[in-house]
Amino acid sequence: MRVERHLQDRLHAAVLAGHPTAPARVFNLLLEPLIDWLGFRWRNPRDFERVRDVAVDSIIGYLEDPTRYNQEKASLLTYLRMDAHGDLVNDHKKSKNTRELLTDSTIELEASERNSTIDEYPSDRDPPEVSLTVVRQALPDERDRRAVLLLLDGERSTAAYAEVWGLTRLAPQVQVAEVKRHKDRLKARLRRLRKSA
Repeated sequence: MRVERHLQDRLHAAVLAGHPTAPARVFNLLLEPLIDWLGFRWRNPRDFERVRDVAVDSIIGYLEDPTRYNQEKASLLTYLRMDAHGDLVNDHKKSKNTRELLTDSTIELEASERNSTIDEYPSDRDPPEVSLTVVRQALPDERDRRAVLLLLDGERSTAAYAEVWGLTRLAPQVQVAEVKRHKDRLKARLRRLRKSA
């Protein structure tokens, strides 16, 4: 979906001027083409929700500090595309690193176990590499253990983690921040678990 450059420039001027309807107009005009462009480059269906979240975050970030955008260098939509695409690239790298951290002598979970919680691990099979007692001590909250399973499955959508941690009633941008805080806390615990294993 093409958005004429002069419309983008006028919209940016309205944002800078603090026009009360400008933020809504930015979302109405640019969100869909931004999602379409990102979706074309990140075609994995599992990425779609994250693509949408990143697109929204990119626009919110622009609206919070529109002076970061230099219209002499690119159109506003191009700026938002590059910002959102960079965030997705960083997410992908972090996800790969997290998966390596979790599977490298931390918590080896069988594929069948990923459909249950750690507490439901069958007793007649070989246990994970780290004992369940140690895992339960490190992660006493079952919600954290469910989040680990999501991490192992490569889940990236904010909504999935928000549901696990009971954050679904928060505003979308608050959910993003809270999910990130919980994931950072969880990863720090897993690093300590790995070192002590």
